[in-house]
Order: sequence, then structure tokens, then C-alpha cells
Amino acid sequence: MKFSVIASFALLIPVIFSCRCPILPSKEAFCRADWVSHARILSKMFLPIEGMNDVRYTLRHIKIYKNVNETCPLFNHVLTSSESSACGLVLETKKEYLLSGSYYDGEYHTSSCFQVVTDDPADSFSGNLMEWKHVTPGFEMRLNSFEC
Repeated sequence: MKFSVIASFALLIPVIFSCRCPILPSKEAFCRADWVSHARILSKMFLPIEGMNDVRYTLRHIKIYKNVNETCPLFNHVLTSSESSACGLVLETKKEYLLSGSYYDGEYHTSSCFQVVTDDPADSFSGNLMEWKHVTPGFEMRLNSFEC
């Protein structure tokens, strides 16, 4: 009995400490983001920052759909948590993604929360991060037309 209780509690730990993000319509996610970009991941580096391991991805912006910080062009790098439980993104080098995120403390950040993804039922995509190969021409047209 004691083992059952301990085992049950151990199974709950990942659920308790997991990342939770509300699912937003694509326009709302776009409007909440400070930046949105079609980007290719060039490299990945782990950075110990204030006791946490963040990841710095170096990227090339293929097309920028939004940048609210008009005084500062989008950097060629973005930070995210290395822990999925802290909503960090795991990106693969040499792949292209539709990425979005925030700008604060002089850095561009991204996470698995509030990524801009298609909400068109005609698109055959589900998830919280879009590889660019899943972005349809129709969704790209919507990205170009969003007004916040």
C-alpha cells in the first residue's frame, strides 16, 4: 500500500511541474508576440544563466512577419529554456520554423507557449510549433494580413 501511494505521487510530479499553455487562435498569438519570423536554425549552445541552463539558438531570419521593437532589428539568436517543463523549445539545426516570442532585458526569447500556429481546420497540422514545411500558402497569406 505504501509503495502504491509513493508510486502514484511519483507519477504526478511530471504533471505538476509540466509546462501549461493556453491554446490561442493564430491571430491572437500573433498579436501577443513581440516578434514572428520564418527562421532557419543554424546552431545551438547551452548557456548557464542565473542558475538555469538556457539554450541560445543562432538562426537566420528568412522572413520577418512582426517586430514590435522597431529600434532594434531582430537578432540572429534567440533564448529559450533548456527544460521542457519550463516551456523551453527543442529545435533542430538545419530546419526551418515559424517562430514567435518576446523581447525583454535586451534579448529575444521564445518558448512553447503562444507560438503562432494555424487554426484552419483545412490545414492538416496539430501541435504547438510549426516546422515551416507545414505552413500552407493560405496560412502564410494570413500571416501577412494580420492586424493587431
